[in-house]
This record gives sequence, C-alpha cells and structure tokens, in this order.
Amino acid sequence: MVHTMSDIDSPKTSGIIQLFMYQLKMFFKIKYAFNNLNKIYDFDKVILPTLDHCDKAISIFGSPFRKVPFLGIYMSPKFHRNSMGIGLKSRSDKIYHFLFYRLLKIKTLKNLLIVDPLFYKYIQKFKSNLFIKLLFFNEPINLSGCSSKIEARIKLNLPLDSKVILIYGDISKRKGVEDLISTIKLLDKSYILYIAGTINTNLELYFESKEVINLIEENKLVISHGFKNDDEQYNCFRASDLVSVAYEKTFTSSSGVYYQACSIGLPVIVNKYGLLYWLVSNNKNGISTEINDHNLTAKKIVDLFNDGNKYRFLSDQSIKVAQRHTPDKFMNVIKNAFN
Repeated sequence: MVHTMSDIDSPKTSGIIQLFMYQLKMFFKIKYAFNNLNKIYDFDKVILPTLDHCDKAISIFGSPFRKVPFLGIYMSPKFHRNSMGIGLKSRSDKIYHFLFYRLLKIKTLKNLLIVDPLFYKYIQKFKSNLFIKLLFFNEPINLSGCSSKIEARIKLNLPLDSKVILIYGDISKRKGVEDLISTIKLLDKSYILYIAGTINTNLELYFESKEVINLIEENKLVISHGFKNDDEQYNCFRASDLVSVAYEKTFTSSSGVYYQACSIGLPVIVNKYGLLYWLVSNNKNGISTEINDHNLTAKKIVDLFNDGNKYRFLSDQSIKVAQRHTPDKFMNVIKNAFN
C-alpha cells in the first residue's frame, strides 16, 4: 500500500535556523503519519530513505517511530568534508559531528547506510562501538536501453560524426553551463555541446542571449528542454562522447549524472573541487580542469579526443565504476541491513 504526505516547502535560505525549522516540520509530519499508519499495519521495521531531511531533528528528539526498529539512508553528510580537503570550513561542523554521534546512540536505530566513500575514510580516524551500525554501499545505477550510439544520435537529431559533450539534468548555473558554452565557442565545428533537461529559471534569460542563439545557429550548441523519460534519458547518454560534471565550486556533493555516465562507459570532465573531483581522481575516469579557464578547458577536451588510448582507458575505468554500482549489489546491502 502507498500513502502520501503533503509537501513541505524547502527553506528559501540556507541558514542553520531555517534548515533546522525545515527538519523540525519534517520530523513531526513523519511522526504523525507513522503513528496513524502503525495503528493499521503494526510495522515490524522502518526504512527511512530521506534521513538527510530530518537527521538533526531525530538526533535531538529521538526516533519518530516509537519503539519500532528503523534504518536510514544518509545520502549526503557534509560535516566531514573540510577536514578531508574538500568544501569550506563551517562553524556548524563540530555541532553536526556531535549530533551524528547522538543519532547513532538511538537504540532503535539498527543501521545507517552511507554512500559517500570519503565519509568512510573520515570515520576511520575515530574509534567507537557505535560505528558497527554504519553500512557503506555504492549508490545504484539503473540506466538501461538498447539503442546503439548511431541509433541514439538519429533519434536525437545529432550529427553522426560530431564529438558530443553532454550536460544533463536540472540545467542550472551551478552546473557550469555558461563556462562550458564559452568553452565550446573556442572549439571547431566538430564539437557539439548538448544540453538536455529542465532549464532552471536562473538561466532562461541567458539562453535567450545573442551568444547562445549564435551557437545554436552554428550547430555547435543543441538544447533539448524538458523532462526526459527513461528511453530519452538513455539516448542522451548513449549519443554522447563526454559528460560534464564540471559544476561550480559552490557545489561540493556527488551527482547522479556522474554515475549515469559511468553506466554507459563514458569519460567525464570535472572541475577541480569538491567530492566529484575526489571521485574522478580516485576512479581515474575523467579529465579535470578549472572550469572558468575556458582556454585550458578547451585544450583538455581537444587533447582527450586526440588521444584514443587515453579515451579508451577512461572509458574502461567508468565501466569498472558502474560494475560496483549495480542495483543488485545495492539491494543486497539493504537486505542485510534488514536481517
């Protein structure tokens, strides 16, 4: 059976008070919904796949699920990043570290599932019996289709002989869109920047600018605006040669687009900052750049496509990443957590 709750508006600012008030609302909404449903179903266990939205509130107020055992998926802890060499230092880091320990002390919390490999390295610096509750697993990739590259390009109306660089997903400024458009201007006509996804309002005016319109008319920029279904999503990646995860330095998290690129065996291009840079450097499946240095970025892209051996090596490394991120392996971890 499926039951839904009404939405809670995300905070408009990222201040600690606003974020905590959002978590508080989420906590009590979940608690209220659970109490009502538990009268009907008498739950044995609970899995909370959105722990990031209420982890601080649970640390302070305890489990919203009474005495029912629960496990949670913690997608994006941040308090460890600065000490591991990525992200800015925050006055809240020590507070969040303390609250993390409080979370682990909740007796009905059986397991905490974490996908961040850097957090695994961070936690090794500390010793606590509570860490037995931590399970580290790989974020699953579930991108599948049957089109060949040629078939995908025909469906998307992309030239068969071009070198296609993809920006995919929620198309916002933080994805380095403007910098990559400035870079594509420096490359010859054999290179195409393909932007596919829902365009954020902060880019609408820019996409109407003369610079963008000229590139579209020159067939160096192709924009496919709107939500993509599973087949369309697969074709976007299958038709591409290189995927951009070169986000601005304000973005320090991981990205589903990165793992989608790996599932097709595509190299990526990344900005030299944040968790994505750490992942690409460790997995050796992409090229890194200073995204606001357009000449440098253009040179790195050209060098990659001129070096077939390097391109194949990076592609093979992406495939190895995908093999560690299968849905089956993910579900085995979930199953073990429930046992």
